[in-house]
This record gives sequence, C-alpha cells and structure tokens, in this order.
Amino acid sequence: MFLRPGNKTVKIIFGLVLSLFLMVFVFSFHFGFVKAIRLVVGSFYILCCPGLALTYVAFGSKGIDWLERVALSLALSISVVSLMVFYFSKMGIPINSLNVFLEITGLIVIALLFFWRRYYYSHKEGRR
Repeated sequence: MFLRPGNKTVKIIFGLVLSLFLMVFVFSFHFGFVKAIRLVVGSFYILCCPGLALTYVAFGSKGIDWLERVALSLALSISVVSLMVFYFSKMGIPINSLNVFLEITGLIVIALLFFWRRYYYSHKEGRR
C-alpha cells in the first residue's frame, strides 16, 4: 500500500500536497481558481524555495533534520527575499512581480549551483 504505517516521509508529503489542494479549493471561492493557484504556488515559491536552496548550500543534504530545514528555510526565505528586493530596489530596479520572480529564480539557481558543485566534487573524490 502507498501509505504504509512506517513510511513517515510519504505521509508528510501526502499531507502537504493535500493541504495545498485544500488551500486552492478554499481560496478559489473568493479569488477564482486561477488566482487561487497563483496565490498558493507563489506563496510556496517565495516563502520556501529560496531558503530551502540556501539550507542545502549551508548544511548539505544530510546535515540537519527535515523539521529544522523547513523552519530555517521559512526564516531564511523571508529575510533573504526581503533584503534582496530592498537592495535591488535601491539600485533602481522597480519592484514588480516579474522582477521579484527573476531575482528569486536567480538566487535559487546560484544556490543550487553551489550545492551541485560541492556535491559533485565530494562524490568525485569519493567523500560523502
């Protein structure tokens, strides 16, 4: 069976996906379906993805527990995205949804390149 009693990670992922669908369903009554999907996916993208990528750079793939990684990713995302948008705004780049999306995407790509480089070279030399 897909949800075995001992498979904790599958249950957590299933719960997160179910809660995302529930949020889209609830928000669709007020905002409409497309805006509800944009709201939920955008919130996840802004509040989780940059911090998650940065925690993988800082701690590696097995450095910390998943609960610590989630808590740190939320805190890092809020602080780093806010500071990044502020400083790009001070440099004259206007704040709009496209620019913020590109700034966050650039941060995630750079962080994942650092993580990939460290992971690749550590496995190439035989270290783990």
